[in-house]
Amino acid sequence: MKIKALSQDLINKIAAGEVVERPASVVKELLENSLDAGSNQIAVEIIKGGQDLIKVSDNGQGMTREDAELAVQRYTTSKIAELDDLFNINSFGFRGEALASIASVSRFKLQTKIDQELVGAEIEIIDGETIINEIGWETGTTVTVQNLFFNVPARQKFLKTQSTEFNHILDLFSGYALLYPDISWKLIHNDKTILNLPKAKDWLTRIEAVLGADIARELLPVAFDGWEIRIKGFVAKPALSKSNSKSQYIFVNNRPVRDYLISMAVRDAYTTLIPRGEYPVFVLKIDIDPGLVDVNVHPRKSEVKFLDTRLIYRAVYNLINSVFYSGDQPILSEDDISKNPALQKPMLSQVSQYNPSANNHGTTNQAFEFTRQILQGRSGEIRGDEGKLGENFLDDWKLLGQVRVSYLIVESRKGLIVIDQHAAAERVLYDKLKNQLKAEQPRSQKLLLPINLELSAVEVDLLKENQDLLGKIGFMIDEFGGNSFNINAVPADISQYEIKKVLLGVISDLEDQEFRKTKIVEEKQDIVIKYTACRSAIKFNDQLTWEEQIQLLKDIKRYNVISCPHGRPCLWEVGWSELEKKFKR
Repeated sequence: MKIKALSQDLINKIAAGEVVERPASVVKELLENSLDAGSNQIAVEIIKGGQDLIKVSDNGQGMTREDAELAVQRYTTSKIAELDDLFNINSFGFRGEALASIASVSRFKLQTKIDQELVGAEIEIIDGETIINEIGWETGTTVTVQNLFFNVPARQKFLKTQSTEFNHILDLFSGYALLYPDISWKLIHNDKTILNLPKAKDWLTRIEAVLGADIARELLPVAFDGWEIRIKGFVAKPALSKSNSKSQYIFVNNRPVRDYLISMAVRDAYTTLIPRGEYPVFVLKIDIDPGLVDVNVHPRKSEVKFLDTRLIYRAVYNLINSVFYSGDQPILSEDDISKNPALQKPMLSQVSQYNPSANNHGTTNQAFEFTRQILQGRSGEIRGDEGKLGENFLDDWKLLGQVRVSYLIVESRKGLIVIDQHAAAERVLYDKLKNQLKAEQPRSQKLLLPINLELSAVEVDLLKENQDLLGKIGFMIDEFGGNSFNINAVPADISQYEIKKVLLGVISDLEDQEFRKTKIVEEKQDIVIKYTACRSAIKFNDQLTWEEQIQLLKDIKRYNVISCPHGRPCLWEVGWSELEKKFKR
């Protein structure tokens, strides 16, 4: 096999494969160059999700013609000069390959001028050829990238829909806008302004502008300074948890990053305050000695590596945990407690730690109490009238009660039935909404007063894309101006639930890949119904009155519920013969 030297053009295209994954990768590199240039005004213009056009303009210090010529070549940078600089990085664009890589897979133009010169420089790179001209220009730099991957069709076909690609750009842009509230930002897509963010008076004002007022109102400030680490930011109350991690923003040394360790530390700090599978909302800025963190571990600089991972985990965990807990008791607002009845009174699990080998007094009583509550349900205040216990009210089903504020226990002719109240209620709601959709007669409940939603730019985009789908199952939502919407009606079967939380959760769910990759309208409708049912259904830790328990059993019978919409079982039955065998009778 003969060894060949690669052409410079092919070298650049290979490098582009590492640096330029999709349009958002280009935006990231160009935004970081604008920030490094000291800009306080940055505008991004996108056409068709960035596949047709990406244009980033700033009012930074600009470049001379000589510097501009060097900037589009590989391995040229003003950020590092020797090896030690790699371990003390305080800037973004230090690799010296981004512009050259981008130019190799697009139609590329750079226009720039420094304040001291009368004319600027324009550099165009088309099919590897560089054309340089003098131009009239204001101080600053504009980079225009057109027809991304036009000469690498194999890469182009892996791009997603323009909506998906733009959402990646919007997520990225939102992160930088959050990190730099003292900079004016503008984002335009298909000639429509998506975000226009003037310089903010403080960080929380910028967070409200980017993530929406409804999220900003639920945020709690956090701060820590010690162990050579400084942390500040905001964490959301448990009730605001999301179905994905899109509303988690981590900044390390003024660099937006994805970091599993920090995300895990925050999630662990919430302990059991949010449901399993849910993600807390937070914005955290971490400053640490550059020598203790490596920002050079990822080609696109989207991840970092900490020298002492245990130290970072402990610092983040202790900080967040201290917000919600004092000793062993969660520190929550009255609103949080009212939304979670399980927090109001001891759960059954708190009296069921029976250990036969223990010698301490009281364990026998605990065991007796545990058994009594399983057989009799909770207390009279939950079950209602004691006389109802044992009443044969549903064919051969006899309700015994609710245990652990999560399960219903039923006696039947065949044995005992344990019902997962959330899974069962979710299936009932799913079937009701599905039947209404089939009949093309959504049962809407008009609200006495509209409920206002203040959404982030990402959520606005998702809602507008799927407004018709939501309308078909009974949601009536109108634009109210800016990022504000009014909920005027909801599906009748969910009208008694926390409507705003339900709808915010459903909008968050619409970001999931399962929904985005589906093209068939009927499948999209089915997924939206699943989301709505899951968000609206009775939850684990919801205390149910005796009447609510009975109604759920009636619905289970009516809809012949066996499994939830995701396929998980709703009921588990143990026969009398199995019990007799277990007790050796």
